[in-house]
Amino acid sequence: MIVGMNPYFMFNGDGIEATRFYEESFNAEVMDFKTYAELPNAKEGDEQLLLHANLRLVIMRLCYQTLIPSIQAIQFKPGRIFQLPL
Repeated sequence: MIVGMNPYFMFNGDGIEATRFYEESFNAEVMDFKTYAELPNAKEGDEQLLLHANLRLVIMRLCYQTLIPSIQAIQFKPGRIFQLPL
């Protein structure tokens, strides 16, 4: 039986800004926040790219990340990517 679902959003380079926006707009609690700079093979500028964020809202949780063109398997097209991790 499914008791709930958590959407997982992907942003094209502005995941950190989205985190701050949702945190302020919905008075959300940031449960987890990581950038690509935390990975072993990090390079300059990776601190500006969101690897994963998890926010708790009053009614639900949101998870998301920034898409990286060099490592993504599909081309980013706004509104055309949907994933349902199980």
